[in-house]
Amino acid sequence: MRRKATGAVDSGFRKAKTLAFRPGMYRLASPPAGVDRDIVDKLRDPVENGLRDLAGRLNDRRLQPGDDKLLSAYAAAAGVRHPSLEAVAADHQARQGLAATQGDDVQYARARTP
Repeated sequence: MRRKATGAVDSGFRKAKTLAFRPGMYRLASPPAGVDRDIVDKLRDPVENGLRDLAGRLNDRRLQPGDDKLLSAYAAAAGVRHPSLEAVAADHQARQGLAATQGDDVQYARARTP
């Protein structure tokens, strides 16, 4: 991963293919009352699960209505699903003169980002 702010290459992050299906990766540690600990995954799972069929339809060149929205939703969410988001968010907060995100703030950012 290359940091946008500094251009430095950070090779300490594992590749996405080694992170797939890691249970609880986006689980909230301290959700407010009434908020499901796994809300981030529940928001993203329908998109990611739909991609399996979409990949086949793309390969067969047989798209169906709504595939463009599914692909757009996935593309918009891809950045926030990466485990480096916490570090990237901290860089952004620092440039804005704000405190770094802590605890569940990073997961909330994932849930709020389309």
